[in-house]
Amino acid sequence: VTELAHAPHPDIVPRDAVFPADRLTGLDTALVLFAAAWYGKQDAIFVADAGMHATCVDLDQEKLDRMCDLYPAGWEFTTADAFAYTSAWRTAGRRWDAVTVDCPSNLFDRCAELLPRWCALSRRLVVLGCGHRTTIEAPDGWVMVDRIRRSSFRGGVDWAVLERQWT
Repeated sequence: VTELAHAPHPDIVPRDAVFPADRLTGLDTALVLFAAAWYGKQDAIFVADAGMHATCVDLDQEKLDRMCDLYPAGWEFTTADAFAYTSAWRTAGRRWDAVTVDCPSNLFDRCAELLPRWCALSRRLVVLGCGHRTTIEAPDGWVMVDRIRRSSFRGGVDWAVLERQWT
């Protein structure tokens, strides 16, 4: 377990959070989108525990500033719209080993439609927050390896877990 910069803030202790942390083994970098909600307790804390370096993106500057004090030194915190940020980096060719997308529930369908973008930014793993009834279509070269129920909020919230297929 990676030591955080300071004692864990109560808002980031994953008391009841569910995340496919076992899929992070052997990965070095992560892009954590919509990172500031809950101070990253749904996904970023697991990335930290896996000893990975992360780039966290969110519009909430205040929460990102607090996260900067809580998460490992060297993590990047960028105040930006996740859609604009990923569009720019996709064009520039930057990639991470894993991409996590813990979007607000009103963006589930939009984020599912952008799954090809998330996969293009990832070398190995995409973990997408989605509604229980959200249709997930893996892009070419990717396969959904798991769908994990996270909560019963608004009919159910899942993690769709996708991995790159190697030929």
